Amino acid sequence: MMPRPQQNRRHTSTMEDLLALSSRIPWWSDLILIVVSYVGLHLWHTELAYQVHLYAQPTPPPKLANPIDGVNVAVHTALSRAPVYVGAIFTELFQYLFPAILFLGGTVSLIRSLGTKNAR
Repeated sequence: MMPRPQQNRRHTSTMEDLLALSSRIPWWSDLILIVVSYVGLHLWHTELAYQVHLYAQPTPPPKLANPIDGVNVAVHTALSRAPVYVGAIFTELFQYLFPAILFLGGTVSLIRSLGTKNAR
């Protein structure tokens, strides 16, 4: 049997990768990305929240010949609305998380650039 090769790179999370990437780009581009990500995700969340509000409005039940068909209608309605609810939760969380990670990376980038400027 052949020995398994050792992996030199450890597995990192997506958040660590995003932080490392944002610390390698210039701090001013991090500032632009912070504004764009917050505004974009906030606008997206606003639209999804409006759709969720529309879904919460009471609607009269459909007139069905067979009451069992009501279960199918309810399941299909719930499944068709699920992406809107998931998207609203996603954007609610990440409209604050992405800019925070980018801010940390930009701070590291700014400190590095000030350190190399002072070292000259």
